[in-house]
Amino acid sequence: MKSLIPSIKWTLFTAIFRRGFSILIFLYILKYVTPEIIGTFREFSTILFIPPMIALFSLEYLFIIEKTDDKKIFIALNQLGFISSFVFMIGLYFLAKPIANFYHNPELIKIIKYGSIFVLLEIFRKIFKYGLQNRLKFIAIANYETVNVIIYSLIIFAFIKKFPSAFFLTFAFYFGNLIEMILLFRNEFTKQSQPFIEALKFKNLGLTKKIISQDKKFLTFTTFSNISAYISGTIPIFIFGRYFSSNYVGIYYMANQLISIPVNIVTNSLQQIFFPSFSKLSKKLIREKISRYGNFVVSTLWVLLAFYIFWATKLVPLIVNPQWEKAILAMLIISFSIASTILISPISSIPIIFKRTDLEFYWNLISCGLNTIAIVYGTKFGFYYALTFFTISVVFSHFLFLLIILHLIEIDILSFLRNIFLKFMIGIFYYISLFFVYQLTLYKSLFGSLIIIVLYFLGLNLFSKGKFFQEIKDIIYLKR
Repeated sequence: MKSLIPSIKWTLFTAIFRRGFSILIFLYILKYVTPEIIGTFREFSTILFIPPMIALFSLEYLFIIEKTDDKKIFIALNQLGFISSFVFMIGLYFLAKPIANFYHNPELIKIIKYGSIFVLLEIFRKIFKYGLQNRLKFIAIANYETVNVIIYSLIIFAFIKKFPSAFFLTFAFYFGNLIEMILLFRNEFTKQSQPFIEALKFKNLGLTKKIISQDKKFLTFTTFSNISAYISGTIPIFIFGRYFSSNYVGIYYMANQLISIPVNIVTNSLQQIFFPSFSKLSKKLIREKISRYGNFVVSTLWVLLAFYIFWATKLVPLIVNPQWEKAILAMLIISFSIASTILISPISSIPIIFKRTDLEFYWNLISCGLNTIAIVYGTKFGFYYALTFFTISVVFSHFLFLLIILHLIEIDILSFLRNIFLKFMIGIFYYISLFFVYQLTLYKSLFGSLIIIVLYFLGLNLFSKGKFFQEIKDIIYLKR
């Protein structure tokens, strides 16, 4: 795994840059747009994320984990992409009005009709990215994603004041994705042009059909598992848009983004690396890595999350318009589900690696059902109650999924949970200290939180006899 260390370092560095840049541009956007505009944008992007999940029938995962015939699978993947993208583009265009009616949002009609072309873009951006992942080209992927963020951020920065609309936000965002897709395609086509050429030949339809039929069970379970997982996670967008308004969708999205953007620096980067890397490791080594990662999450990442939320809830109200202040309480509620996501997300590919997506599928169905029931029931009492019930359901669902992962890697579940709990109890004094410092005036509370977190990590390093920071590096770089 030594050869991956430069890639991991660069991936994490660029991820930090992208997320930091994204937070700044997001806060800048909030100065000029209303929650309703953000809500409308999020409603469309949530819908557009679904077609690529269905269209590729999870062949991209088979492409990553299959040790042989990966070239044939890549041909089938491209061919399926060509066929399905046109079907979904046409379908989305004609479904624009019913979808807009569901959300009680007429503005969505125009955005969906014009934006249906982005289905093709998103499907092939996904295909090309998996092509590079399979060749472990993490640096190239990181570079292209960075270019994407810079381009759409500059467009928004330059024109959002003049065009503060959901329509403009949508096309600026997906223009960045278009540039990324072109760069990914250029890299893939110059390295291996044959799969794209072969995908255009009708005679290879038989190959695609054969590959799908050989792993039909795995692909079916994975596809429906991903769909139910996505709906389960984004159900607040659908429900808040339906039962309340796009305004509340915007408030939820703003709160979720302000927490998720920095958190995704870690989770998305590690997920991109852990999936292809774990697929090449033995079960024993995977067991060891996940055990160490669990300790790392509780002792370090949760602590950093609490510190970030502390600062965000203090500073964000000073930056954004007063109409966004409702999102502060939403941030505090969401933070608990984000904490459980940090633990689960980077290692969520384990059922795929072991080809036990049937277990993940059943879990996703249960999770989707619980989350839906929780949030719909909460709407009877109001927005914040619905969000609270949803958060409780998400945390419980993540715990169940953790048990599935631990079962698959054949680890001592009670021992793992006991270690996690002990690590958490070590940090309990840190959380209590933050709570008391939060009551102070702005500058005193911010300065006090800095002292607390510095003392915490110094104490942790002392307790581990100077090995704490080295342990972090070993976990991130997948060292033994």
